[in-house]
Amino acid sequence: MRKALLTSLLLSTSVMAADDIFSAIKESKFSGSIRAKYFLTDWEDESKTTGVCPATAPTCKDAKGFSVGGGLSMQTAPLYNFTAKVSFWTVTGFGWTKKSDGYTATTSLDLFKNNAYGQGYSVLAESYIEYNDKTNMVRVGRTEYKNPFFDSNDTKMIPATFEGAFITSKIIPNTVIEFDYLTKMKQRRDTEFGKLTDTIDTPIAIKKHYEKSTNPPDFMVFGIKSQPIKNLTLEAHYAHWWNIVDQLRLEGNYTLKTGDFKHTFGVRGYFQYDDGAGKIIKPKDNKLGDNDNSIDSWLYAVRYILDYKNVKLLLAYSQTSTKGDIIAPFRGFPTDGYTRSMTQTDWNAGTKAYKIGVDYNVPQVKGLLLQLSYSYYNRDESKVPYQNMTNRGFNNGDTKQWNLDITERFEGKLKGLMLRGRFMIQDNDKTTACLLAHPDYRTRCNKNTNNKEMRLEMVYNF
Repeated sequence: MRKALLTSLLLSTSVMAADDIFSAIKESKFSGSIRAKYFLTDWEDESKTTGVCPATAPTCKDAKGFSVGGGLSMQTAPLYNFTAKVSFWTVTGFGWTKKSDGYTATTSLDLFKNNAYGQGYSVLAESYIEYNDKTNMVRVGRTEYKNPFFDSNDTKMIPATFEGAFITSKIIPNTVIEFDYLTKMKQRRDTEFGKLTDTIDTPIAIKKHYEKSTNPPDFMVFGIKSQPIKNLTLEAHYAHWWNIVDQLRLEGNYTLKTGDFKHTFGVRGYFQYDDGAGKIIKPKDNKLGDNDNSIDSWLYAVRYILDYKNVKLLLAYSQTSTKGDIIAPFRGFPTDGYTRSMTQTDWNAGTKAYKIGVDYNVPQVKGLLLQLSYSYYNRDESKVPYQNMTNRGFNNGDTKQWNLDITERFEGKLKGLMLRGRFMIQDNDKTTACLLAHPDYRTRCNKNTNNKEMRLEMVYNF
């Protein structure tokens, strides 16, 4: 069916554009991005006995990495509402980062080629055909994209991209209807598109289950976003991962203005229904802290945002049911915009999360944004998560985290240039539940994972 849909669109484009396809190509628009990034993770304990150093590493130190790269995109001019786009990306480390710099790496892994720390790579990340009449959009191929369940998450060197079909319609006033169908994903450090069951955030048991499969399950999303009355936005998105899981996300946001103040009240509900994942993960049998082998679960989050002139305040809370982790393998973070902070996974079973953040646009320096936040993640230490996700590393307990971002976006002759420094202090409690779990779930078990992180970024978009 997927091949038939793609072939149909290709043929229809050729027929309708045959008389003027060369002018469509000639009038193509080019855009791109040049970026350089340096990441440093300062671990409190790099030892093999009590710290983060892997047993297989010859020696360990703080993780660091520097890379330079960019992307160039070409999109044809519209012809009968059809366009085509390709994007090529490349990264190089110039040999300045060594393999030994990455034995304890987590976030800096995404600066380089997968399983080749310090080495660059190139990839054709996007290649798609799109029909867009300003009311309806149909895109088929490989593309950057974002919806509540999957996200290109372009915060490192090369964004994640997805293969499939993507449809939106605004045929109903004040409403956007969306249907997306994924078949493959190219992760940020990969050179090829791979199985949806083989992402870095896919539960380990599911990865193993489909490791040799030539026909792993696809992923589907149907959503609707509407503004039924002024200042009120309602959303409903349903996702189905064949033979694995069903998920429903509901969200509402209401904005109220009082003088110079703007108040936004948001609430999100996330409901998960087992469709086969429980039999694969077996959270009870593998001693992950659950009471049964089902992954039925839920999450809810609330937030309050206050905007006043150059200042924005965020107060947020979220809670995940003790029944099971929320499965989120495609970088669509369940608590994004609420309680999630840099490197954090706060949708593991039994987690209660709190966040306060302040953004300040400095009026004296045009384009300068300061962002400070504090987050506290109160985790259930009896639980062992289904998958390895960044600094959660399976096995830390409660987390306290401070974040400071300093961003300058230039205008005028330097428009498109962004300089940013990101600084984090993270204290993680130890937990011992992993000692009783299946060996697959003992990564950094009962280890000191406290760390400080710095990211220095330069991005120029043109």
